[in-house]
Amino acid sequence: VFSEDACEKYVDRKSTHTPEEIAQLESVSSTVYVGKLLNREPNIVTEAQVYSIFSQCGPIKKITMGIYHEDNSPAGFCFVEFYYRDDALASIKWLNGTYVFSHKICVDLDYGFEEGRQYRRYPKNTGRRRDGRQRRPPRDSNNY
Repeated sequence: VFSEDACEKYVDRKSTHTPEEIAQLESVSSTVYVGKLLNREPNIVTEAQVYSIFSQCGPIKKITMGIYHEDNSPAGFCFVEFYYRDDALASIKWLNGTYVFSHKICVDLDYGFEEGRQYRRYPKNTGRRRDGRQRRPPRDSNNY
């Protein structure tokens, strides 16, 4: 099922490349970044499931699942490298905003996987949101 509201463009804020270099690399890249994958029991998205979904768009060269550095548990994102750029672009067109386990995923062009990018940028269970702000503490059930 496709969602009409598009995902925002993925930006690697920790990249050592300049924006111009990233634009150049993306112009020839056959790699996509897949974000917002479920990474909590019981619906952890596996590499095999990613392969099954994305291979519909073309032959896959490599899948790199995102992990937390502390315990190598799934971090909710991955990189999918296709053999052909057109297949990567097709995966963005057809899969961005679709639902996996009733959860919308985001697919965007990436400049190419480099060692170290498979690790989540912040430690597990820090209470941080995607934008870096702290999450609100849970509501006290007695305050209703």
